[in-house]
Amino acid sequence: MAAKTVKKLVAAKKAAPGKQAAPKALKAPKAPKATKAPKATKPHYNEETMRVIRDALAGKNLLRYKTVEEMFEDFGS
Repeated sequence: MAAKTVKKLVAAKKAAPGKQAAPKALKAPKAPKATKAPKATKPHYNEETMRVIRDALAGKNLLRYKTVEEMFEDFGS
């Protein structure tokens, strides 16, 4: 028998009659291992798309309208 098993048996016999040995504290369950998130990759756009995105972020070549109706009149809808 393993040494721990013998110690448990001896402790159980030493317990007062009618009383049980105190239960051992329960261990908290282990948290699942965190998985690494995939590295963020930069989207691959062609040069024209990148130019249009840069212009839009800079506010170049944007049309501005006071109302939605004015915009639709300009588009011919």
